[in-house]
Amino acid sequence: MGIALPQFILNMNGESGGILLLCTVGLCILLPLVIASIYLWRSSKYTGNHVKLQTRQAYFEFLQPSLTPSKVMDIFIRAAEYAEIPVRKSDDESLQKLFMSVKSELNLDPKKLKQEEAKFWKKHPATIKVGVFLIHE
Repeated sequence: MGIALPQFILNMNGESGGILLLCTVGLCILLPLVIASIYLWRSSKYTGNHVKLQTRQAYFEFLQPSLTPSKVMDIFIRAAEYAEIPVRKSDDESLQKLFMSVKSELNLDPKKLKQEEAKFWKKHPATIKVGVFLIHE
């Protein structure tokens, strides 16, 4: 009776010890270690209730009892999850039209209108999309 391993691993002359050791270390120690580190690296971005740590930090920093109601939406738009929303190039024209319709609700300073608009459009495209859609509703 025998085992189903290649002959060179079971060589009785002692020449196969290195190969057997490498396989054991690789499969039993390194592979689980790599899998565990990838899992921990990916899961460290989120809290227990699947909110990104970056979002929680921003909310903790900006949400205060003295916050005016007009600034609440600005705080909620800062969620890091919005950066993962796909943005297509075909959305630019419709976003421009929607922006023009909600421009008065953005509380932009009329004296610095061009600068404020430029600052608004420099944000992450997904953040712009969410901000304009939330204001529109």
